[in-house]
Amino acid sequence: MHILGLNIGHNATACLLRDGKIISCVSEERFSRIKNHSGIPFKSINWILKDSKMEMKDMDMLVLDDHYTIDKYPDFGKKFVNFYKKKSFFQKRMSDIAYNSPRLYKFLKFFKKSKKNLYKIKAQLSRQLRFPLNKIAMIDHHIAHSYSTCFNLPRNKKMLVFTLDGEGSGVSASVNIFENGKIKVLSRTPKEASLGYLYSTTTLYLGMKPLEHEFKVMGLAPYAKEHNVSRVYDKIKNLFVIDENLGFKARHNMIFNDLFLNKNMKFERFDCIAGAVQKLVERLTCEWVEKAIKKQA
Repeated sequence: MHILGLNIGHNATACLLRDGKIISCVSEERFSRIKNHSGIPFKSINWILKDSKMEMKDMDMLVLDDHYTIDKYPDFGKKFVNFYKKKSFFQKRMSDIAYNSPRLYKFLKFFKKSKKNLYKIKAQLSRQLRFPLNKIAMIDHHIAHSYSTCFNLPRNKKMLVFTLDGEGSGVSASVNIFENGKIKVLSRTPKEASLGYLYSTTTLYLGMKPLEHEFKVMGLAPYAKEHNVSRVYDKIKNLFVIDENLGFKARHNMIFNDLFLNKNMKFERFDCIAGAVQKLVERLTCEWVEKAIKKQA
């Protein structure tokens, strides 16, 4: 069986599996030279098919995650930055509401018609790739992450599987159990409580490129003096809690964490901010894993 796996979100990628084994994989940015290229990876697909001497008609199935709509603007990084740096008057007001009045924001968002329609995405892919609609499958983003770790795990043992990222399928973290070849979801954290958004908005606040330069923030973290880090850490240590169901809860919507940083981090040193955020993420992640292990013991 031949399966073509696609990521049509940021860092768009195509991957070919033959009988469950990866035989070819490449990201679109390798051809377009646009970091974190977003959209259908046409050039990657063509390269994989040519390299394997196959055609789309030879594929038994096309699988992709269900989070992203098909984007015609390939530079996801610029779009992410513009969301924060080039807000319209309306976007600024909505950001203020989301940050200061989360309940009102949820109420307003409820009445906003969703642009995401999974059937439309599948239909568009079917047309553009000339591939049968009934052979296109969509999988939850974090379920895909979970299964990606399980290929070499023993199936007769119960294993805890954690996923943690910015967001995907509206989720930013999950706790799962892998047993008998199947994933059972124990907990899912919505994107509004994302540790990834905390890190990306911090990267942007420090004048670097989010989704690319987070490693620089992590690299800066050890250079700050501990007493200075502790002062900044005190400002952010209560931003998150881990509930009894192993989900993260945030004090405010992390998608709009730029407002918190602009208000609370003014005049703080860049390395102290990096050190405090790294300290918080490390503490929360360790606490999260420890609580899950104890709960399943």
